[in-house]
Amino acid sequence: MSNYDDRTAKPSWTRDGADWVLKLGRRKVGRVFKDEKYPSMWRSRRADGRLSDMANLTRAKNAVLAAAERDIRYAKSPVKEG
Repeated sequence: MSNYDDRTAKPSWTRDGADWVLKLGRRKVGRVFKDEKYPSMWRSRRADGRLSDMANLTRAKNAVLAAAERDIRYAKSPVKEG
């Protein structure tokens, strides 16, 4: 096992066909894709499976990044018992 921890990796965007994928190290943590009806608009799929609202590419990517940052902060926070 390596000392690699993707929670400390810097996020990066890469293309996957027409979609944009957010990666932390080697882990995929989000995806932005074109809306089927309005091709100039973008969406992401939420963790619960629902589609996000439509947005321009910059705002859609920012929403995915913010959700990933929240998930990382939650994963790093200590669990309180009792």
